[in-house]
Amino acid sequence: MYTEKGINSVSLVLAISLNVAILIIPSCVKEIEPGPYAGNYSIPVQLSGKSDKPQATQPAPKTELVKDAESKRGKTKKDNDLKDKADTKRQPGDRDAPAAYGQAKPIPPKIAINNEWSGTIILEVEVDYTGKMLSYKIIQSTGHKELDETFIKTVQSGYTFKPKRIMGKDQTGIVTLSYTFDL
Repeated sequence: MYTEKGINSVSLVLAISLNVAILIIPSCVKEIEPGPYAGNYSIPVQLSGKSDKPQATQPAPKTELVKDAESKRGKTKKDNDLKDKADTKRQPGDRDAPAAYGQAKPIPPKIAINNEWSGTIILEVEVDYTGKMLSYKIIQSTGHKELDETFIKTVQSGYTFKPKRIMGKDQTGIVTLSYTFDL
């Protein structure tokens, strides 16, 4: 009824179909854009080897309501002119620096695992107006060339960037990234 050749053919077709489906499905997923109320500034991200979630290295700026003698007086024409100028300096979606999205977690090389190397690397990455990495500069090394190279390769292949944007125009900018290897 079923021949060995027929079973092998069906198995081959199923294996190829599943592999094609696995390759196609991730490309169909749409990247989620930040909403209009997302922060209009980027924060350098500290990634640790223990968690995939980025953690802010600096707290978001706090705004305080200050009441003084001048605020009790009413708004003058000069105050209104300053407010109008401030409104024209920013547009929705403006970013003071490039933002990193879709960070991949670096996989330490075998030599680093065997020797239990650890350390933190800090990179300054220059991102062009299209969101592509132009260059990088190591601000702080882990102390191990292999770990540094691993993180740099991960940034080059596994990170996506949103360029710096001022007045709705994308520009070249610099973002600081860091990662701590704990082995």
